[in-house]
Amino acid sequence: MYEAQTRLVAAFGTALALVVGSATIEDIQTSTQAVQAAFQALETAAGDLAESQVQAIEDATDELRSAIDAIPDTDTVDQALASLTPQVAALRAAINDAGETNCARVLIEAQAEQAAQEAQEAEATMEADAEEAASEAEADVEAAFDEAGAEAEDAASDVEATMEAAVDEAEAEAEDAEEAMESMAPEVGTDG
Repeated sequence: MYEAQTRLVAAFGTALALVVGSATIEDIQTSTQAVQAAFQALETAAGDLAESQVQAIEDATDELRSAIDAIPDTDTVDQALASLTPQVAALRAAINDAGETNCARVLIEAQAEQAAQEAQEAEATMEADAEEAASEAEADVEAAFDEAGAEAEDAASDVEATMEAAVDEAEAEAEDAEEAMESMAPEVGTDG
């Protein structure tokens, strides 16, 4: 009797902790999977619960999933979480009603323990995601610097080639001018 309800409360406690503890809209939307898993746990553990309790939890779960799916992409995390408050409260109420049926204190303690564990796991996942994003950003910056360096080298090479061509052209023009001047200059000492 306790085991079924403990699993139920723990599963929904985890799901609600993921929803409420979400750092991004994507995290909130991903938490739908945890809500679905919690409902599957309910179906497995429902033997000790009244059919009306199972139905109340199922209805509240469906409403929460629908509300999560309906979150606009333009919402901030705070706006999204605020919009989910009624559905989270309804699901908590349905779970609490089931929990009060048999040993509420044991169930709540199990829920708190499971929620804390899941919160730690979620935090570790979020930290890993943040580290991965930072690593990707660092790689992008390095690639941009490498590309800029290559472009600078190409530009320097182009300038050097242009300067060499200009020097060659100036030298050729100087030689042409010198030859022209020599051809125009009268020869000294040929009058005789």
